[in-house]
Amino acid sequence: MPDQVAHRRLRRRRLVLPLLLAIAASPAAMAMQSCNGTVAATALQPIPDHPTVGLDVRDDSADTQKLAQRFNAGLRLAGVAVGSKPNVVLYVTGSTLDDGSGRGGGSARTYSDLSVFNSGKMPKLPPMPSEQSRGDRTPPSLPMLSIKAQATVSGSDRVAWVALIQCKRTGHNDGQLATELGQLVGGILGKRVENTRL
Repeated sequence: MPDQVAHRRLRRRRLVLPLLLAIAASPAAMAMQSCNGTVAATALQPIPDHPTVGLDVRDDSADTQKLAQRFNAGLRLAGVAVGSKPNVVLYVTGSTLDDGSGRGGGSARTYSDLSVFNSGKMPKLPPMPSEQSRGDRTPPSLPMLSIKAQATVSGSDRVAWVALIQCKRTGHNDGQLATELGQLVGGILGKRVENTRL
């Protein structure tokens, strides 16, 4: 009888871990306040069980370095170690899919590194017909972002994992966006995620 009780407890514990992992990658866990959209990810090769991530930032501008720090802070919030001797290297690129004018006619622009986060930095009011009153003016919509995160295992040049995030910005706080994206990427790093709403 004691063996049956112990067996049941062990079985429950084995069921709890997959459930916790499913919750960690659930849409509720991937909600973002600064950008609404979708995320999908694919594991192409295994990455280390306990990754220490290094962010590959090729732009040394002060703005990009600040965004990189915020992105790393998001990774840490997700429980991912960030260090100077990484076993996983993460590279983030992106593009804006419109010009933020709200008219939908803008061209796509591609950005290296994290500069895509501040690509829509300060929208200007679109030109308005002269007969419209000032009170009728609406601010332009913020840009749609397409962000790709690629992970490689240190010592290899083959991509081991890739995630694609497409979302519409909901605010102007670039630091918050970088932190939330870091937390999102850290939470799904190495996992497969079907196209899921943020």
